Amino acid sequence: CDVRKLIGDMKLRDVTDEMIEELIDTHVQRGKLRNAGKLFAYMRAAFAKSKKHKPFALKRWNNPFNNVDKPEGTDSNAVDRALNKREIRQFWDLLGRNPTGMMDGTVAIMKLLILTGQRVEQTSRMRWADVDLTEGVWDVPAAETKTGKKSKVGHVVPLTPLAIEIIESMPLCFGEEFIFPGKGGGKPFSFCGLSNPLKKL
Repeated sequence: CDVRKLIGDMKLRDVTDEMIEELIDTHVQRGKLRNAGKLFAYMRAAFAKSKKHKPFALKRWNNPFNNVDKPEGTDSNAVDRALNKREIRQFWDLLGRNPTGMMDGTVAIMKLLILTGQRVEQTSRMRWADVDLTEGVWDVPAAETKTGKKSKVGHVVPLTPLAIEIIESMPLCFGEEFIFPGKGGGKPFSFCGLSNPLKKL
């Protein structure tokens, strides 16, 4: 979200190393060192790949990442942390009471994350065409999975009766592709919008 705001509409040639450092510092100042490290790694890889992409004609372009060092303390490994049964019950209870007044779609997405164990992004982009509520399955397209983008193979997720009930509770608008539509319709719910409600909860 921060990347889109600062450099999303810019030409690659116009992005400076100062802008890159500003983006990374945003996460460092928040104390989100792992996010800062991931942002650095992903953007550096994208910029390097762009230079090798001949149609972009960036052969003589000076990649700003040549002048940016990876911030210290961002080499942390992924945390090995999961909610225990008691914490899941507490979280589920909070979602049911919804004391922070979250949108129904946001609550539904969070409940489905618990029930299906799927990734946040693919759950928030769930489409009506990919679920069979009679058979109780969600056929996740390859393009929506982390490994499927390379293997071109999706996967099927079984839906429990409770998961089906949650999906059925969402309003089905005529012509709407996504179960959790974003603002304005025609687009999926932005999973970036989950972080603030989750923090409040």
